Parts: sequence; structure tokens; C-alpha cells
Amino acid sequence: FINLRLLGGRNFGLGAVVSMAFGFAMYGATFLLPMYLAQVQGYNAQQIGWTIMWSGAPQLLMMPLAAGLLKKFDARVLLTIGLGFFGASCFMNSAMTNLTAYDQLKLAQLIRAIGMPLTIVPLTALAMGGIAHEQSGSASALFNMLRNLGGSIGIALLATQLDLREKLHSVRL
Repeated sequence: FINLRLLGGRNFGLGAVVSMAFGFAMYGATFLLPMYLAQVQGYNAQQIGWTIMWSGAPQLLMMPLAAGLLKKFDARVLLTIGLGFFGASCFMNSAMTNLTAYDQLKLAQLIRAIGMPLTIVPLTALAMGGIAHEQSGSASALFNMLRNLGGSIGIALLATQLDLREKLHSVRL
């Protein structure tokens, strides 16, 4: 059903690998933050939604902006900037403690909202740029499937790691 030979193309194959790794990080970060807010901070679903909103809502504005920037700047530069913003937002969340709450998370969420479209749009353009029109449907399906597969693997590994660490600390206590 899907032409796996497309992965042999340099731009598409490399783009698919980067997309899979980005899916791992993006879905993993999206999985961990609500878990933290619910379990450590005791937030209800509405409070979690208000916190996560700072990463979701600005992306609606950023997607068309990223597409416009793609016409003016090299996609590789935008991709690098987007990955930098996304990495910075993850790094900002790396020092979270039980005292970290809504106000401290808002800036990291805004930076993530800038980084994600600046990563997804140029990465897709770079990967799909050299694909023949008759293969574009298959390439798009494969590209998106690999990003979602990376996200699924990321969530599974992070959930397993959380479970193992919880058991370890329970035994220590």
C-alpha cells in the first residue's frame, strides 16, 4: 500500500527520520506535562487545559506565519530555528520541581508554540519537495505515519520509565 522505497531518497529519508525523532519529543513533552500537572500539582482537567493552552492556541497563528516565512527564508534555517525554540522550551521544563506551576510554565509553552510550527512546516517542505506528484499521497502517508510512530514510541517509553521510577522510589521509601 505504501511505497517504502521512498525512504531511499536522501531528503525524504532523512526528513522522515528527523520527523520521527521530533514526534518522539513533541508527543512525549505533550504527554509528560499534563501528567505532572495532575499528579504533582493536583490540577483538574480545566486547569491543565488552561496551562497547555499556551502551547496550543498560539500555534494556530504560527502555522500560516511559518508558511509565509518559508517563502522568504531557507527551510533549513527555519527548521534549525524551530528545533532550537522547541529544544529551549524542553530545557526550560527540565528544572521543574514540585513548586513549578502555571506562571512558570507559561513562557516555556509560548516558546514551544513558536518552535513547533517552525519545525513541522519546513521539515515537511524539505522532505516532500523532491517527491513526484504520483507518489505524493504515499509519501505523505508514510511521513505522517513515521512522525506518529515516533510519538507512540516516545509516549510508551516515557510511561514505562515513569512507572519504573515510581516503583523504585516507592521501594526506597
